[in-house]
Amino acid sequence: NPNISPVTYGTGGRALPGSITAARAVIANRQPNAIIVHAWSPNAGVSDEIIGKSLSATVDLINYAARNGIKTIVCTPIPWQYTGANLTLWQKLVSSVRNLRGCIIADITAVLEDPAAPGQLLAAYRGTAGDIQSYHPNPLGKYAQAQVIASAAAEV
Repeated sequence: NPNISPVTYGTGGRALPGSITAARAVIANRQPNAIIVHAWSPNAGVSDEIIGKSLSATVDLINYAARNGIKTIVCTPIPWQYTGANLTLWQKLVSSVRNLRGCIIADITAVLEDPAAPGQLLAAYRGTAGDIQSYHPNPLGKYAQAQVIASAAAEV
């Protein structure tokens, strides 16, 4: 989309609440017309409290961006082979992101998740088994993820 002026700024998921606050400075300095926020997938040990803080910080960023005429694209989290309590937290995060208002939702989850195995990547998009990368999308999965984001960006 030729109407997008990209700014690259990112951080790991566990640091998301603080990084979203810090993103305001990047936005103020660079003045993009759109931003993309990728909701991270909760790793083992991530609590409801951290998810709540991250969602709250994301909503604050959406509102800050809107007040400054900046569109926000928020991506749903990637399925990371979840089970048990982590699956429940992840599903809560996905639902919360899908229900955000005042932004464009890029529903990566809907494309990458195996409908027969909630919280799991589709086999075609899964990294190498037995490797930490098995939790991340392979090149085909990354391409599918990029397509979802590009489609959302077309709405800017």
